[in-house]
Amino acid sequence: MSVTRRTTLAMLASTLLPLQARAAFQGSDFFKQKVEEGLLPETAARLPKNPRVVPLAQMGREAGRHGGGVRMLIGGQRDIRVMPVIGYSRLVGYDEKLALQPDILESFEVAEARIFTFHLREGHRWSDGNELTSEDFRYCWEDVSLNKEIHKGGHPSISS
Repeated sequence: MSVTRRTTLAMLASTLLPLQARAAFQGSDFFKQKVEEGLLPETAARLPKNPRVVPLAQMGREAGRHGGGVRMLIGGQRDIRVMPVIGYSRLVGYDEKLALQPDILESFEVAEARIFTFHLREGHRWSDGNELTSEDFRYCWEDVSLNKEIHKGGHPSISS
């Protein structure tokens, strides 16, 4: 096979595979009514260009289910910091060998063991269809995390 043909096939595959992966995703019953009412785009329209696919069956696992409720005992202001752990949405996570890997992110780089550069997945969206952007992170940090009205004792990771 010629180099040109291989390059063309690789470029075609890199274009079509994300489309094929997005077409294979199924919507959740939790959002079905909103999609049917036109309040929420179809699942494929809410996925990033290159979604993260976790091969659960190959790992001997199965997907959870949407919905339900959480009951927590929060004794004080600082106990609220466990809420993101329960939500389980994370930019990076650990694999089974405890190596950092991108989760919501497409990729990341670490310089000098302390400077992180994050790259969001192109077209990544919130469950309501709005695009996830760096502005969301700015808002979370500057307007929520550092807001003294919300965190009267200071941000948990700063004042711990």
